[in-house]
Amino acid sequence: MKERLSLLCVSFVLLCGCGRQNAGHPMAPDIDVLGAIDQPREGTQINQPFAVSGWAVTSDGIQWVAIYVDGEFLAYAKTGLSRPDVHNLYPDKRDSGSSGWQFDADPGLFINGEHRLTIDVCSKGGLIRSLGTVSVDVVHPKTS
Repeated sequence: MKERLSLLCVSFVLLCGCGRQNAGHPMAPDIDVLGAIDQPREGTQINQPFAVSGWAVTSDGIQWVAIYVDGEFLAYAKTGLSRPDVHNLYPDKRDSGSSGWQFDADPGLFINGEHRLTIDVCSKGGLIRSLGTVSVDVVHPKTS
């Protein structure tokens, strides 16, 4: 199953024209990627389902937002969520009013301990940038 998911993700990336390796490509267009990770906050202790969410804008629009856990791909976030606050700050950026993204995660996907969540954004022009990394501490209830 994991191999099939990996193959699907690689196929999607190739079809999109986006790949992590092109983030610093000298021929990539000079596009500003603005955004933030709103949730979870750095150091949050997780023991129930939680949202990984934030916003991102570029001058040519957002193609996808990917979430990595400890360097391994986890999922693509749902994009196009309403963010009037971002539109008020960046009215000139394409789709700023729908710049929100979110992935609903379950702590059952993680083993106990600290994990790094890294968020990458791919513009419609194919440029990938990282929005950053947040560390969370997953704590599963002890069973008797």
